[in-house]
Amino acid sequence: MEAVLQASYALLTEELQEKWRYLAVFPGDFDSLAARAVWGLVDDADMAALDELYAYSLVEYDPASNRWRLHDLCRDFAKSRWSGGEVQETAWRHARHYCQVLDQANNLYKQGGREMLKGLKLYDQEAHNISSGQAWATEQTGANKEASQLCSAYPIIGAYVLFLRLHPYQRIAWQEQGLVSARLLGDRKTESYHLGNLGNAWLNLSNLQEAIKYFEQALLIQRELGDRLGESNSLGNLGIASRDLGEPRNAIKYHEQHLAIAREIGDRRGEGNALGNLGLAWADLNEQNKAIEYFEKHLVIAREIGDRHGEGEDLGNIGSAWRGLGKPYKAIEYHEQHLAIAREIGDRTGEGLALGNLGNAWADLGESLKSIEFYEQALAIHREIGSRHNEAIWNWNIGNAWRNLNELSKTIEYQEQALAIAKEIGIRRLDGIWSWYLGLAYEKLGKLERAAELMHVCVDYERSIGHPDAEKDAAYMEQVRCKAGEQSLKGN
Repeated sequence: MEAVLQASYALLTEELQEKWRYLAVFPGDFDSLAARAVWGLVDDADMAALDELYAYSLVEYDPASNRWRLHDLCRDFAKSRWSGGEVQETAWRHARHYCQVLDQANNLYKQGGREMLKGLKLYDQEAHNISSGQAWATEQTGANKEASQLCSAYPIIGAYVLFLRLHPYQRIAWQEQGLVSARLLGDRKTESYHLGNLGNAWLNLSNLQEAIKYFEQALLIQRELGDRLGESNSLGNLGIASRDLGEPRNAIKYHEQHLAIAREIGDRRGEGNALGNLGLAWADLNEQNKAIEYFEKHLVIAREIGDRHGEGEDLGNIGSAWRGLGKPYKAIEYHEQHLAIAREIGDRTGEGLALGNLGNAWADLGESLKSIEFYEQALAIHREIGSRHNEAIWNWNIGNAWRNLNELSKTIEYQEQALAIAKEIGIRRLDGIWSWYLGLAYEKLGKLERAAELMHVCVDYERSIGHPDAEKDAAYMEQVRCKAGEQSLKGN
């Protein structure tokens, strides 16, 4: 095969040989604009070279996608003819071009609506090239300023699409590499954005303490620089982390600050996010009608700016609030809309949430086996994407469904797993609430000492947030504790 390739290669002019060698930088297929970029052309001149190479069977062409590619053997042969200078120059042009492509995809996403879908499609089509360009920039960080700038730029300019398309651990790797580059360049503002995005990735993995550490570092730099947009985003992120820690009132304080700054600087997307997060915090305080007011305000903004991801989240949140008000059929309508949007845009996290929330609504309607089907689909997705928080939730809810079917041993099996995850990742709110209900399951099985121990965890949590049921639950816990003492005496 090498002899055949050598014969074809020898028939090319030196200029065409060089252009073919440059095409070996692509890890897979590419379009003609990318070929022009790695050839260093400023216009469409000499693009007939692709047709010439095709005539020599040195490139393949797919008319359906209008894209080109080198066969793996051709790519290896062409690379073997690279000179040292060609390696660096071609890789630099490739990485720079695909950083621009990622920027284009992200900007389309931010326009919303159909443009958002175009942006995601563009990213999906070029993901292999984008990853290759980012990897080269990472390898070259510190060797030259241009590579460091690219390494820092990739995760920042692609933040929205990367959130939907990369696993949190992949995002962490890109952001950590970007952070190193930003610090080498002395770019404090970009450094703060890397820190904030690192916090978001750790938040997705439910590592709250790690997330908060990064959010606080980002906020410090942003206030030092007077970066109001960055400051508002960091305040919102700290609010999300506070809510996950079981501190809804503290979360509300952060989100109100976020909302005020977003409105001050005219950041509609940030304003919408703050409103949605305020709704979630009020829902945690069982103020469902107030929560719906906030969600609906966010929904208006999400639709106005074409934010399909935000729209889907809001529909799901409204559905959950209606479920909290005892309207499961209404909840199903909203969750089905959320599920459709999540699948449309490839939002795996949103898809899992919508499936799980549909399980919740069907459970409320007494359809326990149907709810388990939805929960298991949600659990599989969130295990796949590494969302420990949601993994805990669906384990818990599967346990609830088995409780409704009077299978207490299965209930405890799933819910002990859920509680262990909640404790491991530090979600105090879930640890507190779930401890109460798991305690009731143990009480029903006659294991009163364990029941009282779990109920005490919940009472401590309720008292810390000023929950209206705290003292009523404390009284019940004392009754169980007394019965546990009597049980122990009888046992002796």
